[in-house]
Amino acid sequence: TPAPPPAEALGDTLFRKGLEHYAKEAWGEAIASYQAALEADPTSSRAAYNLGLAFKANGDLDRAAKAFVVALELQKDMPKALYMLGLTEIQRGRNPSALAHLNRLIRVQPDFDKAHYLLGRIWREEGRPDMVRIHFERFLHLTPTGSSADSVRRWLEQNQGGAQE
Repeated sequence: TPAPPPAEALGDTLFRKGLEHYAKEAWGEAIASYQAALEADPTSSRAAYNLGLAFKANGDLDRAAKAFVVALELQKDMPKALYMLGLTEIQRGRNPSALAHLNRLIRVQPDFDKAHYLLGRIWREEGRPDMVRIHFERFLHLTPTGSSADSVRRWLEQNQGGAQE
């Protein structure tokens, strides 16, 4: 196979450096590496996505959200970017935006269990038990065990008689 174009090769090298820094929880260095990777290869959705992860880990939710949006501009309907953008929007107190991204995600990937869990949590905050039930039951169908499943099951039992199959 032919060698990748120089920008792509440089972007890949910088991306791998970002992964190393991220694994060491060196957020500033990871951010710098991912930014440089994206500058070297502006088509790299994975560099944009990982930049979002690094910003989020560093506590910068606004810049994380922007990076996830860039990842989605580069790779439309990237499931993990939709999920992380939805989660970040919840953490930013922007439930309507989170709902939009998470609903888009379950249209793209209907069995994305964590998206159903987050949608259930948002609808619970919004006082919509009918919507909570839909998403929590789907989550339980996909992920029947674990601490989140236990809390979902408790909510369903306390609100109109438990899960329905």
